[in-house]
Amino acid sequence: MSTFTASVKVLIDTRAEGHCEICGEALGFKTLDVSRHHRLPRGMGGSRLPVVSSAANGLLICGSGVTFCHGLVESERVMAYNNGWLVHRGQSPLEVPVKLWYGWMILDGLGNAHPIGSAA
Repeated sequence: MSTFTASVKVLIDTRAEGHCEICGEALGFKTLDVSRHHRLPRGMGGSRLPVVSSAANGLLICGSGVTFCHGLVESERVMAYNNGWLVHRGQSPLEVPVKLWYGWMILDGLGNAHPIGSAA
């Protein structure tokens, strides 16, 4: 499976608490596109790796693939990899830190964000 299930979407959305996880913009108060972005891309034809469809691999972000934060991720790939918004093949989203609007975190498969250096 390569897409987020309904239950994983709930975990991602709950973690985000109604905000874009990159810029912190409150979602729903503006007419913004909202995306559940895969940090480790699914690739052509999807992926059978379970982590690809996990909450650790998903970010709730504003915009589409060409607008707002989602557009930033797609157009500024080096920045996106440096900030953990994208994860290289061969790496696990469970292990790659991500810069969220409130700090550097490690995401887990249960929809939690752990500050770097905390017991996960």
